[in-house]
Amino acid sequence: MNNVTNAKISIVVIDDSDFTRKNLVHFLKSKNYNVTADFNHARPALEYLAANNTQIALVDVVMPEISGIELTQKISQNLGRTKVIMMSSLAQERIILEAIAAGAQDFLQKPINELHLDDSIQRIAHAESA
Repeated sequence: MNNVTNAKISIVVIDDSDFTRKNLVHFLKSKNYNVTADFNHARPALEYLAANNTQIALVDVVMPEISGIELTQKISQNLGRTKVIMMSSLAQERIILEAIAAGAQDFLQKPINELHLDDSIQRIAHAESA
């Protein structure tokens, strides 16, 4: 396994829940991940991702205007360098399958288990660097 330090892994958090978004950012920073931005809407997040080289986007499924599934499709189709980890409290099989079909690399159920999140990020980052 290649050694990728957490500080070299750039992450953007996209979730319309201020509480969830702030907790995720706090956790990721405590693990020394490079959290470059966080957004509560998909549109500005998509603009940011198009302009910045970001390795991983954490995307909530349910968001206003553009759903997380739609956002993931746009990222996968246009910004293949950015890998998506989808998150939702709705862990129904249909939603998980939609997320994977849209291009998500992983799906995590809310409330987010920090160990699972860390494992998912590490797995994706190491696969990218291999």
